[in-house]
Amino acid sequence: MTTNSQRRASRAGRRDGVFRSLALSGLVSAATVMMLGAECLAFDPDDVKRLEGTGNCETCDLSEADLADRSLVGANLHGADLTAAVLSGSDLRRADLRRTSLVRATLEGADLSGASLVGSDLFGAKLGQANLADAHLGAAEFSGADLTEAKLAGADLTGSRLRGARLIRADLTGTLFQAADLQRAKFDQADLRGADLSIVQGLSQDQLDGACGNADTRLPEGFRLKACPSPVSCLSWRGPPAGRWST
Repeated sequence: MTTNSQRRASRAGRRDGVFRSLALSGLVSAATVMMLGAECLAFDPDDVKRLEGTGNCETCDLSEADLADRSLVGANLHGADLTAAVLSGSDLRRADLRRTSLVRATLEGADLSGASLVGSDLFGAKLGQANLADAHLGAAEFSGADLTEAKLAGADLTGSRLRGARLIRADLTGTLFQAADLQRAKFDQADLRGADLSIVQGLSQDQLDGACGNADTRLPEGFRLKACPSPVSCLSWRGPPAGRWST
């Protein structure tokens, strides 16, 4: 007899096979692949109750669930199916999201600082203004993901795939990109001070022309990066010129 977990695993396997074979091959656009979710997805209500009641929902089916603005600090979601789930504004600090499917999930403004997403699939996920500072993101799939204005300071993206990811105006200070695939990733106005991109795949100089860094930024040989503007320190301000703002 087939169990619910086996059926979920079979469905997720078929879906992930489509996404990986088509989206990552570059043969079709990300927009086209996102329309391939014709197979009906539905979360398990019992799994939602389990998450809310215990914070422990390993391998749960939460696909398409609305979990926006929830407090899920330290939650165990290892191996859960969160495909197309809505987690906007949720607090997922230090959550265990390893090997989780977050394909096309919405996490805009979510706090994932210190969380572990090692080996997770975030293809096409929406992470605008999300906080991923000091998050463990090794071997994760971020291709086609939107990380506009996201905070990834100190995050570890070793071995992750970010093909076509949008990192526009992202805070990437001290971010580790070792062995990451950055083909077609967009870094416009991104802050790469102290980031390590010394050993990456698919990166071109054009991708870095709109970003900035500093002397601590590590780049592949022959690459260059303009310096980020120095922040104005309030300690250096000596007040208005004489005669100004007088009453």
